[in-house]
Order: sequence, then structure tokens, then C-alpha cells
Amino acid sequence: MKLSAQSRYAIRALIDLSVNGEGNPVSIKEIAARQKISERYLENIFNKLKRSGILESTQGKGGGFVLAKNSGSVNLLEIIETLEGSFKIAECVDTHECSASGECFTHELWRNLNSKVKDSFEKITLKSICSK
Repeated sequence: MKLSAQSRYAIRALIDLSVNGEGNPVSIKEIAARQKISERYLENIFNKLKRSGILESTQGKGGGFVLAKNSGSVNLLEIIETLEGSFKIAECVDTHECSASGECFTHELWRNLNSKVKDSFEKITLKSICSK
């Protein structure tokens, strides 16, 4: 299992926004320059995060993006699942249907590991990262 570049960039950009915004709108241009991410790519990511309720935006001079919630309420699992869909380390973790159905000795292993990884991502908030 590998996180997409989109999720990794989103996390970097949201940390940047948390640290540099302090509740004030920050432009994509500023974040993109600091994080060395394409503005166009970051705009696509931020639009998805806005639709999910993680970000809000304001238009015009002095406009930009702000967190829609407290940084302690935004966790890595929410960010990742917004961009990649339901988190799964294996396709079979949320079903018993697979090509080895009835013979699989690892199904419970994958389900338990998936649960532990999701719990870990859920416990890590933007605030906890920024406070380090």
C-alpha cells in the first residue's frame, strides 16, 4: 500500500496552511511556492478538500483558503479518504469475497492490520503535527 502523491501533497499543503495561515486566507500560489508543488495540481487538490468540508475559500484581493475546521479536528485519515476513497491495505478487508474465498488464512490478518493503520491515521491531526 502506498499513499498517492496527491495525498502526500495535500498533507504537506494543509500543514503549511495551518502554520502560515493562522486563520487568515492563504493563496494557493504562496503554498505552492513554499512546498514546491504545481499551482494547478494544488488547486485540484484544494477543490476536492473544499467540497469535502475540510477547506473554505474566499475570492478577491486577500482571498485564499482557510481550514473549515479547527486543525485538531482534521486528521490524516479524513484527508486521505477524501482524495483516495475508503482506505484499504487489501481489497478484501471489507468483504469476504475474493478469489481465495473459504481458503484464505490471511483475511483476518489484513482486516486487523487495516483497522490498526486506519486508527493510527485517525489519531494524527494537523494540530498534532504542527505542534511538533
